[in-house]
Parts: sequence; C-alpha cells; structure tokens
Amino acid sequence: MFASRAVVGAALGFVAGVSAQIDNNKAPYPIAFASNNSIGPDGPWWYIPTSVDYPDEYMYLLPSLSNTSLIVNSTVCSSQTAKCPLTNTGVPPQWHETASDIVSNDNQTVGPNHDSAYWDARYSDILNMTAQGQFFSNRLTLYENGQYKYDGSGQWLKTHAFQMSNGYAVNYPGGASYTVDSGFFSLYGKTDAVSWPDTNGFVWHNNRTLPAAYIQGIIPSNSYGLHVGSVYPNITGSLVLGGYDSSRCLDTPLSTSEQYVQLTSISLNVSSGDSAFENASSIPINNLLRANGSTISSINVSPDPGVPYMYLPRQTCDAIVQHLPVTYNADFNLYIWNTDSHGSYHDIVSSPHYLAFSLSDGGGSSTTIKVPFALLNLTLDTPLSSTPMQYFPCSPKSHPGTTGYTLGRSFLQAAFLAQNWNSSSMFLAQAPGPDFLPPAIKNIAYTNTSLSPASNPPSWEATWSSLGPLTYASAGSSSAVSGDSGSHGLSGGDIAGIVVGVIAGVVLLAALAAFLLIRKRRGNSRNRDNSHESEELRPYHDSPGQQSAAPAYADAGYVSYEKRSGDTPQQLPNNEVVEVSAVQVDPVEMDGIGFRHELHTPAHHDP
Repeated sequence: MFASRAVVGAALGFVAGVSAQIDNNKAPYPIAFASNNSIGPDGPWWYIPTSVDYPDEYMYLLPSLSNTSLIVNSTVCSSQTAKCPLTNTGVPPQWHETASDIVSNDNQTVGPNHDSAYWDARYSDILNMTAQGQFFSNRLTLYENGQYKYDGSGQWLKTHAFQMSNGYAVNYPGGASYTVDSGFFSLYGKTDAVSWPDTNGFVWHNNRTLPAAYIQGIIPSNSYGLHVGSVYPNITGSLVLGGYDSSRCLDTPLSTSEQYVQLTSISLNVSSGDSAFENASSIPINNLLRANGSTISSINVSPDPGVPYMYLPRQTCDAIVQHLPVTYNADFNLYIWNTDSHGSYHDIVSSPHYLAFSLSDGGGSSTTIKVPFALLNLTLDTPLSSTPMQYFPCSPKSHPGTTGYTLGRSFLQAAFLAQNWNSSSMFLAQAPGPDFLPPAIKNIAYTNTSLSPASNPPSWEATWSSLGPLTYASAGSSSAVSGDSGSHGLSGGDIAGIVVGVIAGVVLLAALAAFLLIRKRRGNSRNRDNSHESEELRPYHDSPGQQSAAPAYADAGYVSYEKRSGDTPQQLPNNEVVEVSAVQVDPVEMDGIGFRHELHTPAHHDP
C-alpha cells in the first residue's frame, strides 16, 4: 500500500522547505567537462566528471534531457552477458553499494525494478532500450569548471533523484547492442520533482538535478547553457548551470517557448574552395528536406544532447547521402562512410564542406546552423563493431512516431543549446569551431526570454580555419566543382576540366606514338637480351584523416622502365637515339594539372 496523505505531505513539505534557499542573485555555475578522455561506442564524446554518494564514487555522465540523471550499478558489467564499452579501458566508473556509506539513509528510497519506459518513455523508444532499473535518491557532487579534483570541494545536491540502471542496453535493428555503462546528467527541469514508491509503498518526492541546484541556492535560475563540443576535432565542451558561455554563441540565439523548433530547409555547401560533393554540378545543393515523396516546407525537431544521431525523415537522409560517399547499413540504420575510396570521403571531411539547417521559431524569426562534415565523421566501435567503422549520423525514420524528429548530440557538436525552465524558453544558436573565443560567462535571469551572443564574434568560417579549402590539385573526386552561389551550367572549373582532358589526351597520344616508333627502330638496329629487370611502382597507403592526394615522393617522376642486361652508354652505336628515348618521357610530368590553376575560376559562396 502507498503511504498516507499525511506522510506524502511531509515529504512534499521537505521540498517546499528547501525552496526558501533560492537565491536569484547567485552567479552561474560552469560545470567541468572532461577534455583528456572520452566515452561512447558511437562517438567518441566528451563527458561530465562527477561523483555520487559519500565517500565519493566517481561517474562519467553525458548531458541529457532525460527524466532524471542516471547512474549505473556496478553489478551490471560483471554479468557474463554484459557488453560494456568502457571495460576495454579498465574498470568502468560505476556505483558500488557495498563501498558506500549512503548519506541520510537514502538507501531506504530505492524503488522496485521497472523497465526503461517507466523511467523515460522517450529515451526508451529512441534508443530501443531493454532491461530494468530503479529510482532512488542520493547525493550528487557538482564540480566547477577547472576545479574538479574529486576531493570534496564541489557543491552537493542532497537527497537528489536518480535512476539506477541494472542492465539497460541500447539495441540496433541488426542485433548489435551495448550495455549502458556511463550515465546521464539530466538538464530537464520543466517540473522540479519526480515521485516513486519504495519497496514498502512509501511515496518519495525528490528533486531532479537542475531544479535541485536552483532550489538549494547554488544557481540563479532553473536554466543551463550547453555546447557539447567535439573530440575530433578538439572542441572542449561547455556547460553552465544558471547561465551560459556567450563565446559559444556566434549569433543571436533563436528563442522559442516550446521544446522544439521548426526545421524549414536543409542544404549542402562549401564555405571556401572547391566542392567534392557527388552527383552535383553546382553548389549549394538545396531542397533536401523531404518526406512523403516530395520536398516539404517544415517539420518540428527537438534538440536533445542525450541521444546520439540526427533522427530525420528517411527521404531527407536519402536525399542528403545522394551526394556523399556512404552506404546505408540496415543493421545500424545508419550510413557508413566509404573510407577506402581515395575520392571524396577524405576531401569532404577534411575541408570546409558543411550541412546547413535552417530553423524557425514559427513566428518569423529564423537562423541557420552549419554543421561541418568534420564533425559528422563518427565511429562505431566495440562492442558494436569488431573494428572501428566511420559513419554519417543520419538515422532515418519512416514516420515521426510518438517521439517525433530529433537533432541529437552529433548535431549539437556544432550548435549552442540553452533552456530557461523558469520562463519556458529554449534557445538555439550557431556554435564555433576549434578556434573559439575565451569563455565569457553570463547570467540567465529567471525571467529571461532572450540571450545575447558573443561580443564582436568571429565569423563561423574563422573558427574553422583549421579546415583548409579544397582545390582541384588536391581534390580526389572527378566530380569536384567550384563553390558558387548556386549558378547553373558549366562553371570555370568544369571548363578547365574539359580543356585539361583534351590537352592530356593529345599529349598522351603523341607520347605513345613516339614510344612505338622508337621502340621499332631499336628492334631493327639490334636484338634485345631476353632477360631484363622491371621495377614496380611503390604502393601508396593513405592515412585516416588526411586528404587523399598523390603521394609526395622525393622521386615523384619515378616510373617503371626496362633495363637491358650488359648495356652501357659506351656500347651504344653512334646512331642510337638515346636523348629522345620515349621510355624516359614520363606522361605524368606532362599532366595538365598545372593548367588547372591557370584556368580555374574563383569560387563564390554564400556569406
């Protein structure tokens, strides 16, 4: 039986009593993000280092909008059937009940086992989760950015609501799965508390993570500002409770009163240099937002850092990948990069090619967020794949279902997300690349419905200066085109390619004719030795992350040629035509690549 109203009222009274500590004049609280270690079999991803209980038990948590924060029971990965990714790097940082002295007898708050949908129906559906967990309360320690030492110096969130995983697994269509062995740091705060009955029927009401920090007077509002950052290339994550880092906002954030925005269009483009997109004669490539057999005007999408992929209509994902060197993998419902091609893959992920999302608040305001493909070159690793496998994180959905469409962690590598639960406001803006400004922490007041961007921010292109522009000389794809503003017909690069092709063909034919003529004259002048040596071309092995270009050997003009046993210059008759031997005329030295720069038309791009 559940507890009586009087007992439940006592529990609610505890929550109300704590609320007297709210301090709207408090400074924001920047949270530590790991920058020297990463997690995730589908990332890698930066995580938030924190600790639970007393003595402190250390945890790796991913930022999320899950119902509550989640930690993992240490018994999970000791199971024979567990597939814990972190076991490959040592003992996973998980919760050990036997090693803890739970504060204030919080062990009595443990609820009965339930499935993942009872904890969070949305996450359970998107991640296709199985197995069971329990609600319970415990102490969570927050560590301020740059100061976490696991030495008790952080801020404590007391009697804080958790979900404990007793074996949650994430499952894929083809049968692959992994056991959740790192947790979630919940930023959800639409309501303060979550309720559950314990094993004796007593109903507990405990605060979620973000509301608990606000109610205890640690932060000025029930709000946060987040940029999850990226491991490769290195962009340190940023999370501020009760505020935000304005250096992570390159433009004025789009503001909405909903937990979703309208996605109005998707396009492919290049900020500078040539394009290596496939099946395209010009850029940008527009009208990629599609469903139901045609281009559509908009769909609602929810940004969420707790799920990994971009969950979009199947026809939208398919329209995008028509221009990428990827192959759909039904086992993962993802697109695998064709990394073994020395063509467009390396060019696309190592130069400023990007995917542009146009977003609207539904009331006239809009913004565009550019996601470079350098951030969309992610890895499926053990236990999902026996060898690392690069993938493009568009996960197609045949219909929106009950969870709708979601822009997950892969998208938020390039976007700033903030929410003020006090004013029911969500904010979304373009985040910078690796070359971002120093932090500038600003307060989010509990009444704020708008946020300011960075002061004198650099251009988005400037923050991605590490991605050098692609040129025809280095482009690995014959379909590469010059970037422009969407003009049609033959570009300067197309014309240059045609001219170069004609010149190269004429040169090669002339060289071949000369070779055959002189070879015939030599055959008539003397008999060849039947034995000869032949040296082979050196193999060229590309390396991951590098542009696929011709190898820069010191003897780049080196080609296979024949040697005649015993021949020396002194043995040649006076009429031997040595100086003009076609064998020493290297067609590679006469390649038309040099002409490409002379004929290349300067690229024009959208600002």
